[in-house]
Amino acid sequence: MNRLVSRLSSILKPRTMEITSSNFKEKLPEIEAAIDSASFLAFDGEFTGLNAYRGISHFDMPSERYDKLQESARQFLLVQFGLCTFHYDPATDNFSHQAFNIYVWPRPCSRNAPDPRFLCQTSSIDFLTNQNFDFNKLFKHGVSYLRPAELEKLKDTLKGRQDHRRLSMTPGTDQNQSIPIPADQEAFLARVHSKVEEFVKSDDQQLELEKCNGFQRRLIYQTAREKYKHLSLTSVTKTGGDRVICVIKADEEQQQKMAWLKDQAELSDLDVAFGFSRVIQKMTESGKLVVGHNMILDVAHTLNQFCGPLPESYQDFKAMTTAVFPKLLDTKLMANTIPFKQEIFNSSLEEL
Repeated sequence: MNRLVSRLSSILKPRTMEITSSNFKEKLPEIEAAIDSASFLAFDGEFTGLNAYRGISHFDMPSERYDKLQESARQFLLVQFGLCTFHYDPATDNFSHQAFNIYVWPRPCSRNAPDPRFLCQTSSIDFLTNQNFDFNKLFKHGVSYLRPAELEKLKDTLKGRQDHRRLSMTPGTDQNQSIPIPADQEAFLARVHSKVEEFVKSDDQQLELEKCNGFQRRLIYQTAREKYKHLSLTSVTKTGGDRVICVIKADEEQQQKMAWLKDQAELSDLDVAFGFSRVIQKMTESGKLVVGHNMILDVAHTLNQFCGPLPESYQDFKAMTTAVFPKLLDTKLMANTIPFKQEIFNSSLEEL
């Protein structure tokens, strides 16, 4: 479990839940309910690296430190988010808690989705390895995420493609105009038509055509509209990224229903891709106090990955932080501020 969550939870009976893509959808309502009922929240991140800029100095002005910090947040990834919700019981005058360790990974959900590059720092990877961090679980089952603006852009692109797809099925539209068939594609189309004819005469309900390029797929769609009114053709992306055409026997009503279901499934896939960002949105909506230790890097990574690109200026960064986390409390800053500084001689998390 993340270091901060582990420390805050050590005085309480452990109730830690590991979250991956396998159980995120099921557990999201529980996470949201825990945030809603919490007295305050705490979080901590694990990263692929910490310092992209080695010239950090104790004499840095806040704006200078931020200039260096934002480079680290842009170049490295936050790969695990530890969230702890604390709940006060006035009857017993005690706190209980729920802890969630969430693997997060920027999984591309489509060809238009962000496909980020990132750096790794040897010392950080070595630290994670020594803490038995499961990299296989991260890469295979990390919860996906998108920034809100990225989600809206992908939705707009998808809706445009869906509208174009519907128009291409409507006779007389510009999108439905036939294009000449090049001579070098006639043999390919003849081979496809032969397979489709055999499929029509058979009792099979579905046929997968051979892999072909985008232009060939358009030719297949064009000729299918002219010859096979009772068939539905759909492009399918297989494991590995190959796109093929799937042919299904269906009348016009069934084809319209299938097209609607495909539209809804594509929109649902985008909602799934938004993933972990919903947790950050819920934390913002709750307005709850958020506690951390030396948490400037945690905050910067969280904003940059799940909310939006970090602004260039320090003042804009403060405004962005306040918008996402209205109430922040850093225990390291408290420990180094009078009157606590007079009583606390070591402000490291382990000592606190």
